[in-house]
Amino acid sequence: MKLLVSMTEYDAILYCPEVLVKEKCAVSILYESPPSEWASGMCMSAFSKQRAWEIYRAYKDMRMDTIVSILYYDKDMKQMLAAYLQMQYIVGRYTDLWFPAEVKDICKAIQGNIELKEYNEVCGVYNSETQGLVEKALSRFKTIEI
Repeated sequence: MKLLVSMTEYDAILYCPEVLVKEKCAVSILYESPPSEWASGMCMSAFSKQRAWEIYRAYKDMRMDTIVSILYYDKDMKQMLAAYLQMQYIVGRYTDLWFPAEVKDICKAIQGNIELKEYNEVCGVYNSETQGLVEKALSRFKTIEI
C-alpha cells in the first residue's frame, strides 16, 4: 500500500491522481486549507462535519478503498511527524511513501526499505479519464479554498 502525505485536503488528489485511481492508498493530511467565503457563516460544528464529509467523498470518488486521516501537525514538531511515519511503516501500513517537498527531510529520515517519491505539479499530468475524476473530486470541496 502507498501512503501519501498531503499538505492540504486536496493536494493528493491534485498531484497524485493516477496513484489514487490505480493503487490502494492511505492519505495523511497535515494542514487545513483556509475556509471558503461560503463557509464563513457556518458554525464550527457544522463546518467540521461538512469539511469531513467533503474530504471523505472526494477521496472515495477517486477510489472507494482509500483511507484518509487528518493529522494535527505543527511545523515546529517535526519529530512527531517522523515518529508517526516510522510507526506506520513498522506496523505495515505502507511500503511506498509519496510526499510534498515541504516534508522531504522528514520523509528521507524514515528507516526501512521504503520507496520514497516526492510529488509536485509534474505528477499532476494525467489522462482525460483521470481528469474527469479529479474535477469531480475537487468539486466536492465547498467549505475550503482551493
